Amino acid sequence: MYFHSFNVGYIDIPNTTTLNIYTVGCPHQCEGCHAPDLQNFNHPARLKLSVELIKEKLESCEGFYQGICWLGGDPLYQYEEFIKINQKLKEENPNLLITAFTRL
Repeated sequence: MYFHSFNVGYIDIPNTTTLNIYTVGCPHQCEGCHAPDLQNFNHPARLKLSVELIKEKLESCEGFYQGICWLGGDPLYQYEEFIKINQKLKEENPNLLITAFTRL
């Protein structure tokens, strides 16, 4: 799965501090898109994402993040990897809140 960056979210899931993951790739071309530069599936600054990288980010601030918020781009255009990553994360941490912004 490919992504662009991480940041901290305070409003994406109400009353929850999230690790925001910005994926690349979105064909929708929505008017007013908050990240039109991430619509490119072959974004020049894209990086390979793994469960290990996400866990490293979560563990580096143990107790700070209560959830993950997927943004982009549209994370569901990388559906198979998106599902695999989230299943693995939930297996290891069933209380981790996970949400995704998508137009699908």
